[in-house]
Amino acid sequence: MPKPYSDDLRERVIEAVEAGASRREAAESFNLCPSSAVKWLQRWRDTGSAKAKPTGGSRSPLEEHAKALLALVAQQPDLTLDEIVAAMRKQRIRGSRTAVWRFFARHDFTVKACTPRSNNGLTWPSHADAGGENSSCSIRPDWCSSTKLPPAPRW
Repeated sequence: MPKPYSDDLRERVIEAVEAGASRREAAESFNLCPSSAVKWLQRWRDTGSAKAKPTGGSRSPLEEHAKALLALVAQQPDLTLDEIVAAMRKQRIRGSRTAVWRFFARHDFTVKACTPRSNNGLTWPSHADAGGENSSCSIRPDWCSSTKLPPAPRW
C-alpha cells in the first residue's frame, strides 16, 4: 500500500486554493491529480484538518471473544486448532482455523496445528531401492521436492 502524501503538501495545496487558485490549478502546480486536491479541501472544510486518515489497524472479530478463547486454552492447553474451532462452534463463535491461529499468535500462545497420525499402517509400501526398511512415510523418498541432491543410484 502506498504511503499518503505529506501533511505539508496538503497544507500548501489548501493555501494555494485559498490564495485564489482553483483546485485543478493547485493540483497541477504541485503535480497531483485534481481529485486529491478536491478531497483534501473537502475534508479541510468539513473537519478543519486535511491530514491523512489513519491506515491499518483492522481488528479481528475474535477479539470480542478473547476472554472465552484464552480461558478455554488455559483450561485445556493440549487442544489442537481443530478442537478449538469445534469448541468455538459449540459456543456459536464464528472463525476459521487460520483466524484462530492468528488470534493466538497475537496473544503469544502456541497451538497444536495437527491431529494425531492414524494407526492404519503403512501409507506406502517399502521398496528395496528406498532403503529396504519398512517406514510409514507418506511421501516416497525418491519423490522429494527438496533442493538437496538425490542419492546416487546403486546399480
